[in-house]
Amino acid sequence: MLWVAAGLIMFGAACGAAFRVLFLIALLLVATTVVVVSDIAQGSPNVFIDAVIAIVALQVGYSLGIGGRALVYARRRRQESAMKPGQARYPIVGSHRERH
Repeated sequence: MLWVAAGLIMFGAACGAAFRVLFLIALLLVATTVVVVSDIAQGSPNVFIDAVIAIVALQVGYSLGIGGRALVYARRRRQESAMKPGQARYPIVGSHRERH
């Protein structure tokens, strides 16, 4: 189950980095079904525990993928803002009309 969990974490990370949550939900359902059916076919008494491990592994991978995507996005924005030297980072007080 350790290698299966590692693979599910990788699938979850791919979902978080490249796809949206709808694909993750479909992957959660398919992975849970595969784990339950394979445990029942093997006669394993740990069907529920293996299903929970599969779901948790996918969700951990998904959160890692979202974190990686956010990190890449933040680095890309920082590099783009560094390339524009004439642009002020914060608005200057005199640049906006005052509302009364």
